[in-house]
Parts: sequence; structure tokens; C-alpha cells
Amino acid sequence: MKKLTAYLNKNKELLYVLIFAAFSAITFELFNKPFGTVTNIKIDFDDKIPFIKELILVYHTFMPLLIYTGFILYNDNKENYRKYVAALFLSQITAYIVYMLFQTEVPRYDTNLLGDDIFSRLVKLTYMVDNNYSGAPSLHVCHTLLASIYLYKSGIERKYVIPLILYLMLVGATTVLVKQHVVLDIPAGIVHAVVNCLIIGLIFRNRSKSE
Repeated sequence: MKKLTAYLNKNKELLYVLIFAAFSAITFELFNKPFGTVTNIKIDFDDKIPFIKELILVYHTFMPLLIYTGFILYNDNKENYRKYVAALFLSQITAYIVYMLFQTEVPRYDTNLLGDDIFSRLVKLTYMVDNNYSGAPSLHVCHTLLASIYLYKSGIERKYVIPLILYLMLVGATTVLVKQHVVLDIPAGIVHAVVNCLIIGLIFRNRSKSE
């Protein structure tokens, strides 16, 4: 613990990704509630997607994975790391605006059909502590895609980057496989990631020109 503290004191910018994680954890549930009219955007294809309770473990690696990505981006290229963290913050805040303007509800798996094993218990706990609103855009999808984009842009060897990107894609896929999101939340998350990534690119480009 002392070594970690000393390392963070020496590399204070690493705190940015940790601050984002705290910001996300504290603020998300404030917007994960009904705001006026709530829309159900479930489609028929959602019923064809299997529910895989075991993937709830992968689903919950989301935030540790974003933090880990931040650490390795920081050690590779600090400018790329700054863009990544800025994109995380911007996409989180703009998603909150979307949620207030267009609130959706996610129909969930019937917990009465679950057993008493560890995976079933974790699904039940997840459903209990995490409301089933604020689905579109999916921030799981948005943020894992942002992590993938900045990893791909990094100078890290592809043999290390590609497996991590594939795992990030799996985390995004778990959103529908554990019924925390519906199918249309995924393209919404993808578009949200791309738009915010482009905005951050413009901001940093204009900042470089003005310096």
C-alpha cells in the first residue's frame, strides 16, 4: 500500500482515472431513475438473446478494467491518456443529459427463475443495487469502446492490445447477456462513444494550435 501511495504521489495524473471512477460511482444512480416519461425500447430480438448468469462476473470487471486501461495508457503516452480520461468524463456527463431528456427502462430477467448459486445471487444483488433505468446510451458499451479506441491508438504492442480489446468487447456484450441492457442500448453506446471521442480530439487539436 505504501509503494502504491508513493507511486501515485510521484505520478499524480494517474489520479485522474481514479477520480473518474469515484465520480461515476457517486453520480450514476442520481440519474438512474425515472425522469418524466419512461420509454421501453426493447425489441423482439432481445428475446432471442440468451441470459448467461455466469457472465455477471465479467460484467463487474468493467470499472477495474477502465482503471487498468488508464494505467497502461499513462505509462505509454501521457497525451493519449489525458484524451482517454477526458473522453470518459465528457461521455459520462453528456449521457446524464441524454438520460434526463430521454429516459428508458430495461426489462430484466425474472429473478424467480434463478437458483441459489453464487452467480444467481450476484445477479440478484446487481438488480437490487442498480436501478433498471438510464439504458440508452449504455455507458458500459460507450466506455469499453473508448478504452478500445485509445488502446488501439497507443504505441503498445498489438499482441498485448488486441486481447485486451477483445475482452473489453466481451464486457460490452455482457450488458445484454445478463439483461442489464437491451439491444438498442448498444448502438446508442457506440454512437455516444464515437461522438465524444471526436469532440475530445477537436478540443485537444485546437488546444495544441493555440499553444
